[in-house]
Amino acid sequence: MAPAAARLRNPATDSEVVLALRVLEGCCLLCPACAAAAHRYNAVKVVLNILMTRGILEQRACLDTLLALLVDCSENLTDFKEQDGLNKIAAIVKDANRDDNVKMFRVSASLLWKCKRKLRRSFLRV
Repeated sequence: MAPAAARLRNPATDSEVVLALRVLEGCCLLCPACAAAAHRYNAVKVVLNILMTRGILEQRACLDTLLALLVDCSENLTDFKEQDGLNKIAAIVKDANRDDNVKMFRVSASLLWKCKRKLRRSFLRV
């Protein structure tokens, strides 16, 4: 018998959402199978929804989590394209009222992409 889904009485706080996103990001960076598993739960769609509807703290975490989900996972990349993720991110980055950290996403994206394999190797050696 499958366990019943928990019913939440209150919506998640900003800090709870950020924490959950950071945990997902870390798991995906350390274990490529986690990104593939996240695909089964429509993680890219959920993270893009959070990105478009929540505040600055969540947006920062969403951008980092999206990168971790997309690296080395073709299924998540396909989902990202189907959800028009690039245009959604572009709209946020171009917004003059957005936080500078969100605008710096382009820089962090390229750095994370280049360093991801090095990070994974160093953590797996420990």
